Amino acid sequence: VAGLSLLCLIGIFQLSAKGPSAVPRIDGQAAEGLTPDRLRGFLGTRFQDLVTLRGLEVQCRNSELAIRIAWEKTGYTSDRLSNAIHLINPAGDILGQGDYRQPEGVASLKPGDIWLDSIAIPPARIKDGVTGLAIGVYDQSGNLFPVHHNHTDWGGRRLIVDIDGCR
Repeated sequence: VAGLSLLCLIGIFQLSAKGPSAVPRIDGQAAEGLTPDRLRGFLGTRFQDLVTLRGLEVQCRNSELAIRIAWEKTGYTSDRLSNAIHLINPAGDILGQGDYRQPEGVASLKPGDIWLDSIAIPPARIKDGVTGLAIGVYDQSGNLFPVHHNHTDWGGRRLIVDIDGCR
């Protein structure tokens, strides 16, 4: 019983020790380096002064849409936030999506810390007519935060990024 208790305590300690380090971290130079020239104009985009876009890569690989987003924590919130990833047509209609919750450890990161999210949207979820990616950040209420950039829609709540078709 004592040995089993010790093993349980070690496991709990290892899980808690991972904390923010379990979040895939990246430095500012690497974040900017993953961003191709055509997407550099989106760097520095702020979402409700809580997170800032520091790197963005969007690629089609075998008809799969691979997205890497480097985020910098710029404000404090105890909420675990979610990211909206909408595949859109020229009218802004959602043709597919890959929304996800930010990694659990992000809430305990300090302002200035940068992490990398990787999203893969399979071909079955990519419809013909996709010409853009709409990115948003929201809390448990589902309300999208204001986006501080001039290429937005939904009243400044989604960042619009033109992408090449992935079909």
